Amino acid sequence: MKQIISILLILFFLNSCKKVEFSNTAQVSFISFTPNTCEANNLNNCKPILKFHLQDANGDFGETTTSSSNLFFIMLNEAGDTISNSQFPFPSMSITNQKNMDVDVDFAIPNYIIQNLGGGVGPRTDIYKLKFYVKDFEGNQSNTESGGDFNYFIP
Repeated sequence: MKQIISILLILFFLNSCKKVEFSNTAQVSFISFTPNTCEANNLNNCKPILKFHLQDANGDFGETTTSSSNLFFIMLNEAGDTISNSQFPFPSMSITNQKNMDVDVDFAIPNYIIQNLGGGVGPRTDIYKLKFYVKDFEGNQSNTESGGDFNYFIP
């Protein structure tokens, strides 16, 4: 009986120690978008942060020139129409260009993206959907991930 338990424990341990397999094509997954509500009259205090997880075998991300853009951020209205489709340099990170990159990334959404939303008469709340993806230096595009809802309140 002890031998069976020992064998089962060894098999369980070996099975739980699987290595993460990294792909040359990056994979992103949404973690959070906070705050997810901004008020039109108080945009200076609204600094939304998109947090996502990134895995890539090559880790070939980062800024190589001032015109490098490899983070793509899309906002859609409730009807699914694209309101904003913007490219940004990858956030500065000390871990870029490392093999088997497995990191959480924080990206501060620029104020001009939020300022260009909505308009018209309130009070109302417009709801936007977020999507994003990344491209590495070789031009390989990751999966496109949805990032939850963003509420824009017009008083």
